[in-house]
Amino acid sequence: MYTLLLADDEFYTRQGILHEIDWEGIGIDRIIEADDGINALKKVEQVAPDLALLDVRMPRMDGIQRAGRLRVQHPDCVIIFISGYSDKEYLRSAIRLQALQYVDKPIDNKQLYETLREAVKSCAEKKSKKKEMQGKSRAALACALTRPLNDGTAPARALECTGLKEDDFASAVTFLVKILFGADDGYDRKKSAQDAVASLLLRDLPVPGFQIIAGMLNEQIFVAHVFSGGKKVDHARLEGLLSELSASLRNVPHFIAAGISVNGMQNVFRSYQAAVISLQHNFYKGIGSVTFYDGTERPAYSLKQGELDSFEQEIQRMDRAAAHAFLNRLTAGFQASSGAIPGNVKETYYQLTLKLANIAKKKHIACSVTQDNRHPLWETVSAVHTLKELHGFVWKLMVDYFDAASGQGGRNSTICAVESYIADSYADPDLSVGKIADKFRLTPAYLCQIFKREKGVTINRYITGCRLERAKADLGDVSLKISDIAFRSGYRDNNYFTKLFRQHVGMTPTEYREELLK
Repeated sequence: MYTLLLADDEFYTRQGILHEIDWEGIGIDRIIEADDGINALKKVEQVAPDLALLDVRMPRMDGIQRAGRLRVQHPDCVIIFISGYSDKEYLRSAIRLQALQYVDKPIDNKQLYETLREAVKSCAEKKSKKKEMQGKSRAALACALTRPLNDGTAPARALECTGLKEDDFASAVTFLVKILFGADDGYDRKKSAQDAVASLLLRDLPVPGFQIIAGMLNEQIFVAHVFSGGKKVDHARLEGLLSELSASLRNVPHFIAAGISVNGMQNVFRSYQAAVISLQHNFYKGIGSVTFYDGTERPAYSLKQGELDSFEQEIQRMDRAAAHAFLNRLTAGFQASSGAIPGNVKETYYQLTLKLANIAKKKHIACSVTQDNRHPLWETVSAVHTLKELHGFVWKLMVDYFDAASGQGGRNSTICAVESYIADSYADPDLSVGKIADKFRLTPAYLCQIFKREKGVTINRYITGCRLERAKADLGDVSLKISDIAFRSGYRDNNYFTKLFRQHVGMTPTEYREELLK
């Protein structure tokens, strides 16, 4: 709905217009009246009109003068002149002031109605175009603020197009939204995800007292700046905003990372740089996570000399438990430090897959590590988004290799299948010898006998080992409670889990976590 300024010094003319026009049908819900040009000037200082219906001849300030002032104050206002005079000079002024129409007195209400309807349509088109241009300008500014400003100030023209002022950025925080595309995602899926993020960011999110401008840096990353001219951007409010944004994007795999709070537009790029650093920590937190830059220097975990060779030897001698334990320790180490650049972490896991692939090729063992026809190994590893996914990917390659090698090497295929089943099911609190025996149609006694003979340990001890290795890996994630880790490891009773962990590891879960974080 729109606001109209009606300025005419003739009372009955104004009343006739007010009562004879179907204003609601046109789309005008507010009318400001003025009986001369000076009063009209005062009214416009208080309320900005979308349209103006001005009498050309008025005392103190005529309609042409009033329109000239109005055009300066509100350039987008749609102007219609009314006059009982057919003065060519007035007509030339109306054209110069870009008036939409010139309506003669006595007024034909039907003609006036059509003129006003056309004016509202013109006003809507102007607003739509301005909003579109403003949106594009704000998106361009959002991207431009990721770089230092040339002279420390934003170009005046760039700001003018956005409807913003440099003072609006007295306090600002930058955050990034990264869309996590899969290796096989096509154009349509990518476009759908981009549109979902854009529709949320490019409409103002509900942040009372603050504003947001956002733009698309590349096909994966959107940058957004939350800012306020008067007060500091509140961290708790920002955290709530980003949590709400993440929840709204639940159908789009994503990371969200925020930078530091800065003062002044010239420093916004520093918040962006901090957000880029923070984005690396999402790799450790998982898909859908929200991270905030805290300035903490985190140690970078890396393999010790000879550990890759040890892993290779474990694969060569078919020591499945040792190889899996190695992978669990590696993941726990990276999770606990979370200071390593994700690319370096991926390179480490890629080296493991290469070792596995080389051994499989030399032994002519057909398995997934040698038969991925869609993507090369490095391409697959580099496309993984989180440490958890990376761990799971390598774990499955190892399981597949051991299963294939066992079948070719004459090992008991039933025991191989049991090991694989335990690897997939150890988090089930109800997992038991009886349940496994039923799964493979064996008696519990016979299963225990052949498992102990093949593996050298009892099946219950093997299950406990798998569960505790999982717990060790999870203890590196400080966001997880000990009770949550117990449940994820297959234990309903937290006290029993703690007692069992201490019995096998020599320290409590809490003490183990403290050792990891040293």
